[in-house]
Amino acid sequence: MKNWTTCEADIDLIMQRHYTPGRGGKTVKKIVLHHNAGNLTVEGCYQTWQTREASAHYQVERSGRIGQLVWDNDTAWHAGDFDVNLESIGIEHANEAFAPDWTISAATLENGAHLVAALCHLYKLGRPQWEVNVFPHSDFQATACPGGIAGAQNAAYMTRAQQWFDEMAGSGAPAPTPPAPSAPAGFAVGDRVAPTALVDYNGTRLVSYHDGYTITELTGDRAVLSVGGVVWAALNTGNLRKV
Repeated sequence: MKNWTTCEADIDLIMQRHYTPGRGGKTVKKIVLHHNAGNLTVEGCYQTWQTREASAHYQVERSGRIGQLVWDNDTAWHAGDFDVNLESIGIEHANEAFAPDWTISAATLENGAHLVAALCHLYKLGRPQWEVNVFPHSDFQATACPGGIAGAQNAAYMTRAQQWFDEMAGSGAPAPTPPAPSAPAGFAVGDRVAPTALVDYNGTRLVSYHDGYTITELTGDRAVLSVGGVVWAALNTGNLRKV
């Protein structure tokens, strides 16, 4: 984010269709959270919404990069309820893991929560509170969106949003930096492993595999695998087993 205080995104890629100019005399009263049900970039969202009658104000990528696609003072088509759209800002999040968990990366969670805090502060919505001023898409439409943000990761997401808001409002200590993810127990560089799921760390389907890989790099839950000294792929450690 270029500027958290003014909510200036890393990149502006503004939609020219599938949104409504202005807010019909309404003001921002809530934040609505979404997930991509995929791993999209800002550019990927922009392209998807060229042919799909939908949009959101922001996209938070898996890397944590944030893009603005609809200006805050315009109405994005995101909640499935136009009255809600008029009074809300929609934030999309890229997924790291797919069905059934639909979770997001640590970087997406951190910067998504920070963006929520910044918007709540900018628009004087008060401290972020779940289903008070921060809502899941599923509250307004029959959908599984926003996946893990409303499920297993909800407490962590909202805790970080509140910590960042407290820092911005001057009502608390600086938001602590979350600890770097540690390698899951049982895996180490040099281990011989095999995949248990045919997708790489970014969710792309693998075309081939066998049982003879070696972990040559391990960062958090990301394991780089090599065979015969040649890097083959990077996989989530949750999709590996020892051999």
